[in-house]
Amino acid sequence: MTAYDWPGNVREMINRIRRAVVMCEGRLVCPMDLGLVDGFVAKDVMSLADARNVAERQAIENALQHCRFNMSKAAKTLGVSRVTLYRLLAKYEIGFDDSSMVS
Repeated sequence: MTAYDWPGNVREMINRIRRAVVMCEGRLVCPMDLGLVDGFVAKDVMSLADARNVAERQAIENALQHCRFNMSKAAKTLGVSRVTLYRLLAKYEIGFDDSSMVS
């Protein structure tokens, strides 16, 4: 996503993410779901630890949305305890008014 120019700016990015969340068939949104495969060239390679953090954060955000922010259901969906979910929310600074959450 960072390698793409986003000619439509933030509005284009938001629309693509919303569409991808609805249309994606897998558990995670991938570049193909965002329509970024054609002409997409990655500028940087992220470390495995960073990739895991990004994937973990995205899984948490997706579970929260899917469960309509019901912490017990989201924790169960993720296969972790509620205490662990709260710890992960703090680790990734995810809140209900967090701008990274897609509505």
